[in-house]
Amino acid sequence: MRSRTKRRIIPLAVALVLAIVGAALAVPQITLNVQQLGAGSSVITSSVGKANITWVLNPNNPDYIFAAKFTLNATINGTVIVKIYDSTGNLVAYNSTTLTNSNSGTVYFNTTIGTATFKGVPLSDAYKVYLIYQGP
Repeated sequence: MRSRTKRRIIPLAVALVLAIVGAALAVPQITLNVQQLGAGSSVITSSVGKANITWVLNPNNPDYIFAAKFTLNATINGTVIVKIYDSTGNLVAYNSTTLTNSNSGTVYFNTTIGTATFKGVPLSDAYKVYLIYQGP
């Protein structure tokens, strides 16, 4: 009688072990839900609410923007990025500067590589400008 019970229990035990191992090795399906920017319930506030930008034109050729001087309505610590777009929405130029306890700065679009100096951004290409503050 013992051998008959063993013959019944062994296949059940093997099936149980295989079921447990199979469940342990199963990879769960991961679902990721992404919401659009601004769709959250929390409001992100910034101390910067206003910025004044003044173009600095190339002294040798005033048809080109050499730099953008800006003044913010708040003293910040962080990075300020200036992006210039043309009338078709293409990004023409961007650069950044880091401020420490300051409310003003300059972002340069003139680049020197070796002995060659590029003029800057054509004034005719400056259709929209975005100033972005990225906190620390």
